[in-house]
Amino acid sequence: MEDILLLKQKLEFMQLELDDAKSREAQLKSMYDSMLRSFSYDSPRLTASSSVELKSAEEKYTQERLKIKVKYKEKIRNLEKKVEELKEINSNLDQKLSEQEENFNISKNILEKEISILKEQKREVDYKMNEATESLTRIIERKNENINKLKDELEEVKREAAEEISRMTEGTNKSILELKAIYEQEKPMRRSLDDSVTYEKLKYEFQSLQEIIKNLENSEYNLKDQLRYKDEQIEKITRKLRYKASEDSKDPEITNLMKIKESLSEKLIDKEIEISKLKKTIGDLKLEITYGACKPPIYSPKTLRSMTFINKSDSPSPEPSFFEKQEEYKQLKQYERMINQCSVMECDNCGKTFQTNIFYDHILNCQLENSLSKSQNFADRNSIEKVQDLEKQIEILKLALGKLKNQRDKAKIESEKLLMQLKQVKLEWALSEESIDEKVMEIKKELKNAVEILYRIRRSVNLTPDMAFEVDLSLQNTDRFFGGRLTKSFAGPPRLFNY
Repeated sequence: MEDILLLKQKLEFMQLELDDAKSREAQLKSMYDSMLRSFSYDSPRLTASSSVELKSAEEKYTQERLKIKVKYKEKIRNLEKKVEELKEINSNLDQKLSEQEENFNISKNILEKEISILKEQKREVDYKMNEATESLTRIIERKNENINKLKDELEEVKREAAEEISRMTEGTNKSILELKAIYEQEKPMRRSLDDSVTYEKLKYEFQSLQEIIKNLENSEYNLKDQLRYKDEQIEKITRKLRYKASEDSKDPEITNLMKIKESLSEKLIDKEIEISKLKKTIGDLKLEITYGACKPPIYSPKTLRSMTFINKSDSPSPEPSFFEKQEEYKQLKQYERMINQCSVMECDNCGKTFQTNIFYDHILNCQLENSLSKSQNFADRNSIEKVQDLEKQIEILKLALGKLKNQRDKAKIESEKLLMQLKQVKLEWALSEESIDEKVMEIKKELKNAVEILYRIRRSVNLTPDMAFEVDLSLQNTDRFFGGRLTKSFAGPPRLFNY
């Protein structure tokens, strides 16, 4: 695209030079005509030598005119052909650019719609997660209340059992002391009594002591039975808790939330792939826009180009448009490169060889020098005005180039804005996922703390079998929920009773 604009720019310069040459030719013609008319009016005064000089000048003028016409006709034809080819190329490139812009806009709209849909889904997931956390907190509060009640009951049972055991131990100690005192009192009596009487008494006392010991053993056995019954109740409660925890883990809402999270992660991966593709297309467009960007064509010095232009009032051609479009500038650049790659050309006037980028300036200057050597007065009169016009045109060209640079910078800024928007969307999605993961981790931490409390209670308190079974079930279900990592972090076995 830039080469086409460069070629267009070069064409406009060549057209200006042609217009200048035509205007100079018209001026020379008018000057020669005026001279001929003056000589024709003063025909009786003319001499033979002056008439011969006029004829020779006319012949030279006609020959130079024919040479210039032939040269410029061939150049104009070649340039017109190249301009037509470049116009076709430009039209094809414009169509491709329009198609790419349409595809880019379509993909952008689709992404915006999908982003809005994903945001709505995220809100729904957040709402469901909040509901799930609230329900879990309620369940945990209820279970904590039940655990506190069970703790109170266990403490009461322990107090009663401790009081009964203390009473029994006091009674046994008293009876043992009484027996010792009786035995010490009866020691001197035994010697005096007969062996039969002492034997019967001792036997009777021994039987009474055996009965007392049996009563104590029965009371201890009853206490053990009561403790076993309480342990069975604790095991049942733990079984119920485990069963409830397993049902809670099988809740369809939680499974649906996990499925929704997986689907959202898959969609996010697809969107990242699409965003990477769009980035590649944007980079390709940037390369197409900025490829071959270079400086505008360099002007020759004022000393050489000062006579190539005339006043705007004298020129028959209209004022040129100074590269209002960037595409024309690129085409002219490309055309200039193509011309610079051509072979070296020879000047007919001086016989020197030059490259194409210098040849056109040289041939014009050479012809002007030849013509100005004949008419120095004419050049001296118009040189100052032409220099001023050239300075004005150079300023206008600088302004036009500044506008083109601003347009290029605006296009770059817009592409960077699009990239920033895509990055912001990606960051928002990542932040939303992080917030969801943080909420899930907080819920898991709370559940872990609750399970730790249950596990410590289970290890420290002698629960009934039902309560113990329910507690063990709840711990097993929490192990399943946390992937079997929870019981490894706690000290001690997961179960205290075998069923």
